[in-house]
Amino acid sequence: MGRLVTVLMVVLMLVLLATATASATITTERKAIRIAKRQIGKPYVYGANGPKAFDCSGLIQWAYRHAGLRHFPRTAQQQYRRTRHIRLRAMKPGDLIFDHTGSFVFHVEMYLGRGRVIEAARPGVPVRVARVWRVPRWAGTVRPK
Repeated sequence: MGRLVTVLMVVLMLVLLATATASATITTERKAIRIAKRQIGKPYVYGANGPKAFDCSGLIQWAYRHAGLRHFPRTAQQQYRRTRHIRLRAMKPGDLIFDHTGSFVFHVEMYLGRGRVIEAARPGVPVRVARVWRVPRWAGTVRPK
């Protein structure tokens, strides 16, 4: 009987630990979305990573660093290499969508859900919420590998 109780306690602790880890990840993604949304309307400037202006990867880095991922990479190419790659249909809010030509990744945006993203798209267009529309695309997630 004592051994059964010990086994059940270990299983319960593992379940609680897994739940806490998943909750922390969701919290990080939600924080990153909130932080990115606060940047709406700020200008696009190539190479900018905040706080007054952003390019695409600078916005993503700013959001995730301020959400708690201290060592999140700077460029879209580095961000793609650092994320776990997933299918587009598996996207969840906070995941990243990458645009590419061949193996070169040139743009990144954050998925918000319901076919919407937040992005710093190009000069003359401030940080905004937009519809997902470009191809070819790759997806990545900042969920733990």
